[in-house]
Amino acid sequence: MSWAGIANNQTVSCNNLQDAVTTGALCLKSAIPASNKQITKAEADTYVNLYPNYPSFAAKASNQLVVKQDLPNMIGYSARYGDAAYRTFDGGYSWENISPGGAIVIADVACSSTGNYVTLLLENGYIYYSSNYGSSWANVSFTPNASTRIAMSKDGQYQTYCRYGDYLYRSTNWGASWAQVTSAGARNWYAIAVSATGQYQTAGDASSSGYIYRSTNYGVSFTAITGAGARYWIFDAAMSNSGQYQFIIGNDGITPPFTSQIYRSTDYGATWAAVQSSQYKRSLACSSSGQYVIAGTDGGQVWISSNYGVTWAQANLYPSGNTLWDATAISATGQYMFAGNGAGSTLSYYSNDYGTTWSQSSLGAVALASATFATESCYIGTTTTTTTINNCKSYSLTNTTGGNVSFGYSDCCTGLMTNVNIAPGQTVDNIHYSVIVNYIPGVIVSNLIDPYNCSTCECFTIVNEGGTTGNYSYQRCPDGVVESVNISAGTTQNVCVLNGTTITINSGTLTDVLCGTPCDTSLDCPTCV
Repeated sequence: MSWAGIANNQTVSCNNLQDAVTTGALCLKSAIPASNKQITKAEADTYVNLYPNYPSFAAKASNQLVVKQDLPNMIGYSARYGDAAYRTFDGGYSWENISPGGAIVIADVACSSTGNYVTLLLENGYIYYSSNYGSSWANVSFTPNASTRIAMSKDGQYQTYCRYGDYLYRSTNWGASWAQVTSAGARNWYAIAVSATGQYQTAGDASSSGYIYRSTNYGVSFTAITGAGARYWIFDAAMSNSGQYQFIIGNDGITPPFTSQIYRSTDYGATWAAVQSSQYKRSLACSSSGQYVIAGTDGGQVWISSNYGVTWAQANLYPSGNTLWDATAISATGQYMFAGNGAGSTLSYYSNDYGTTWSQSSLGAVALASATFATESCYIGTTTTTTTINNCKSYSLTNTTGGNVSFGYSDCCTGLMTNVNIAPGQTVDNIHYSVIVNYIPGVIVSNLIDPYNCSTCECFTIVNEGGTTGNYSYQRCPDGVVESVNISAGTTQNVCVLNGTTITINSGTLTDVLCGTPCDTSLDCPTCV
């Protein structure tokens, strides 16, 4: 039986668990045997990545059988009007307070696809950011101003946030530092959405003569899209992973009565058309593909579309549904949905069946400003070991966990704290470290050069072991320009790579070997295989 086919109170077999991994509901930790044997808590923890402190899972003995509802793995965050941030590991049923503390007023929250990178946007201009699921926080301060919305790329590296009556602000280092985006000017920015790679970004100007603004270069610059007309582009925006499908709220006024519509783009934000005009809109979220969309309203219902925003239906939750739905969130597939109210007078609700049925969340009657789900159902761990390395060495890291891996390390050449994201099966070279923080088991460490000479640039040899031409790209030394290079079958090439960057294998059966030889240009590099 498939993972989707078993009930929450049914025990789980090895084959069920494998189907959960295959369909993306859970992430693989180690190989699952093909068997109809029902698994215990210890076996579940061996085979897949799970949040160990989830109450029903934690309460069981290691030799007890688990049921489906013991294995939740949908990470999400919400922000309360006032001073509280919350985290869920079970798709919105149970929540825990992870606030950084102090007198803070949170405007919005955003997280990466795996949930480990999370950023809190405060109304007073502060940014709190975390790389360990909100377990600890660092902050960046700005000149006080009205901050409104924030969004980030799938890996969390590219982040953009809105300030009302000010500029857009952009980060390219997981929220650690920020710069003004001046190309579109100082405006009443009040909506932002970012694609999975960060390349496509859409922002809304909430002025009476405001327009939608679009970026196709990772938020470096924005241009006005005037075809949708001038109106208040306000409150929220959402887009699919690819950026092809986008949604934004457009109002004809700010004092009722006025027309409030959801506008949709199917061409990466180039053109827009209104697709929903019922009730006053307050929040938006869409699944990774853009097929499922959820919208919250002010004094009305929650609305759901299952066909890319073409048609909409009211959700079956809350007796009357008429409240302020300021916080909506959705998972990658659309299976998990969450709707939280901003008035504080009613409860929040969650669904694990694409919005068909809804249940009350345990969060209680709190006024929520925002909510978001990690779009990948994969808890990858936050505390394992800290490995201290004497002197400076260079490593190659390969991810064999089956899920995305993110961690920080102290670069022993630059002295800077650096974040690394490794996709399943991916290898990242040129890692110089003395201390790894939050190292994840399942990452293979190899290609050791000890000691490593910290130079401006270093030599690699690229080997094409396949039978066809391959392609790779790298940042050349000394100017950092990205080069895309073809390499013939059975040949080698020597390249001088900017220190601290990596080589990307785009096609072919290629191996890159770090020589450990300092260089100024590729002419300096020997063949080191």
